[in-house]
Amino acid sequence: MKAMPFARLGLVATFAAAGLTGCNMGHDAGRTVAGFCPTFSQASSNPGGALAVADPNGVAADECVHRWAFALAPAEGSAGMAAEAAMAACTQKLTTWNEVSLSQGGPSGEAMSVVTGAPTNPVAEHSSFLRERALLYVEEARAGACAPPKVKNGLPSGA
Repeated sequence: MKAMPFARLGLVATFAAAGLTGCNMGHDAGRTVAGFCPTFSQASSNPGGALAVADPNGVAADECVHRWAFALAPAEGSAGMAAEAAMAACTQKLTTWNEVSLSQGGPSGEAMSVVTGAPTNPVAEHSSFLRERALLYVEEARAGACAPPKVKNGLPSGA
């Protein structure tokens, strides 16, 4: 009769282990969403339209983050880690965007963010924008099971 509790314990452990495997399904669960995968080419896959004319440095920074996020999305780890790595790879593009923006004599003081209501400035908004875009791009790449852009000499094409 004492063997009965061990049998139940084994059964409970089996069900618990089976349930926990679902926690690690993540981005390789086999479920994909169509329409998220860009066709990366040497030319920009996101030319930016009117924004490219108004703020070409912002478009260049976004394009850099886009390509790096899609390149890093297949890596193990959280989407946040891949997004931060994409941001780090594009620091020079972000710096250029900020320098040009500040040199044009636009508003540089603090103002209230229309999104969060918190005090902010253009440099902080550029960084926040790219960080959020990087995370979005990583999640898009994972959801669509997208092929990353071609990499040459350690850089995604066009980055």
